[in-house]
Amino acid sequence: MQLFKPTYRDKRTGRTKKVHHWYCTFTDNRQMRRRLPLFADKRASERTAQRIEELLSSGGVLTPDLQRWLERLPDKQRNRMVQWGIIDNLRTASNLGKRLKSHVEDYFEFLLAKANTPGHCKWARGTLNRIFSACGFRYFGDIDANVVASHLKECRDRGLGQGTTNSYLKAAKAFCRWAIKTNRTIGPSPLDCLDPVTQTEVRRQRRALEVAELRKLLETTRIGPERYGMSGSERYCLYRLAIETGLRANELRTLTVGSFDLTAGTVTVSAVNTKARRDDLLPVRPDTCLLLGRLFAGKLPAVKAFGGRYVRLTNRTSLMLRADLADAGIKYYKDGEYFDFHSLRHETASLLASTGADVKTAQSLMRHRDVRLTMNVYSHVLGDAEAQAVGRLPDLGDIGDLSSACQISGQARTPLDSNGQSIDDNEQKTAIPA
Repeated sequence: MQLFKPTYRDKRTGRTKKVHHWYCTFTDNRQMRRRLPLFADKRASERTAQRIEELLSSGGVLTPDLQRWLERLPDKQRNRMVQWGIIDNLRTASNLGKRLKSHVEDYFEFLLAKANTPGHCKWARGTLNRIFSACGFRYFGDIDANVVASHLKECRDRGLGQGTTNSYLKAAKAFCRWAIKTNRTIGPSPLDCLDPVTQTEVRRQRRALEVAELRKLLETTRIGPERYGMSGSERYCLYRLAIETGLRANELRTLTVGSFDLTAGTVTVSAVNTKARRDDLLPVRPDTCLLLGRLFAGKLPAVKAFGGRYVRLTNRTSLMLRADLADAGIKYYKDGEYFDFHSLRHETASLLASTGADVKTAQSLMRHRDVRLTMNVYSHVLGDAEAQAVGRLPDLGDIGDLSSACQISGQARTPLDSNGQSIDDNEQKTAIPA
């Protein structure tokens, strides 16, 4: 490796002069003599020449340290080394000059191609850009686990929940794994050493309404004013369908008129819109089918099922339900528990349990993978269900015999002789022991 400044003859003056930049000459792994222009600063040129020697001695295999150096190298010099074949992995080399923001855009397109929902793809792109910008990362080699961990802690200190910051970390780790698999960088992932924090926060506690309260809410909603572009009767149908099927707000938001088969009494949610990414076919009560038939009269199959005058069902479903609760005189928050729109799904599991549906059927209708989620989180005891359950226990004996036994147990026990005959107190005192 030789570092020098070439000379040239000035045509105007005839004098010999040195060029402005430093150059280095070296023999690459193919035994070819190469000359690479470097920088005007000698010290920076010496550091670059030293890095080139490390790269040649590694056989073109990039280490994390060399990768960080190549990412910051000017495009002209890096492309020249790629052209000469000094860098072994050409695909990785072609991505070395990309900023993280460009990688994130490519990741966004990758998620869309995998049939992820557009909302999830946009969330992942926005989350990654916010994390990398807050941490000051410009290239992939800048990603540092300690900096990311400190940033997530600051987010929690500002009031973000543990579950939220864990989802941020999960998105960042998925991005790093994707970059390594697609040869955009070399492994291992810089965030593999980070684990999500243990969630000690109490999750939002939801409750289920009693049947009488539920009927009051639905009746009040049916005759209520328009809210968020939806009439009272349309909101009535929406709440009723959510209670009877357990559909989530986002799933209801994606339903169209064609999603319903009112003759067969079913509703279909496509896999792209479900949480488990599978097609779900759910039964609908016949009387609810009649209500929906009136609501959908004259509408084409591709038209949205719910949303009224809005383009689609509002994102503020909980605020909409909260206003209807206030009209019905039902508390939104009571005894540390909330009744928001997702509580309608809790209502589904609770009503299934109160009707005596077996556990497997309830789990299937709720579309849960773990039955413990159905029974321990979503199912609530309604009214006097416990007393009714005890009342349905089998009769264990005649009440008359039980009262007699209680009377006998309260009396003193009479001593008996050897023949089984009772002995009174006077005889007992004079009895001679055998």
